[in-house]
Amino acid sequence: MPLSSLSVGRDTTLQIYDPNAGGIVTLTKITEFESKPDTVRLKSKGLDGVVIHAVEPDGWSGTITVDRMDPNVDRLFGLLESNYYAGINIQNQTITQTVKEADGTYTQYIYAGVALNLDDAGMWSNGKQVTQKLSWCSSKRNVVK
Repeated sequence: MPLSSLSVGRDTTLQIYDPNAGGIVTLTKITEFESKPDTVRLKSKGLDGVVIHAVEPDGWSGTITVDRMDPNVDRLFGLLESNYYAGINIQNQTITQTVKEADGTYTQYIYAGVALNLDDAGMWSNGKQVTQKLSWCSSKRNVVK
C-alpha cells in the first residue's frame, strides 16, 4: 500500500519459483528486497574524434533479507548443495515481484534466469532474531503488466 503516492516497501510482494525444489519457495518474513540493473557501458572513439556512448543491458542483481521464521531458506540451499555434490544439474530460479501502485493497479516483473546465493545463514544470539541474507543475479527482467 503506497502512502501519499510513494512506494514504501509494504506495497510489493515476492514469489520465488525453484524447479530444483519442485515449485514455489516460501520466504516467510522478507524484510528487504533490492534490485538493480546491471549494464555495460560502451564507448567508441572514431578517427574523426567523435565519441559515441551506449549502455548495454547485462542482467539484474540484488539482495533479499529475511528474518528466519522457518527452515525454508536453509532447506532450499541444503537441497541445492546436495544436488551439486550428487552431480544433479542445478536449474535457475524465477523471481516474480508484484507492486501495488498508488492508483490501485498492479505492476508485475519477472526476473528470469535467476541464480540465488546464500550470503549469510544468520547469527544465532540470545534475544535477537536470526537474519538471513541472499543475493541473486538474473539474465533479464520482464515487465508482465
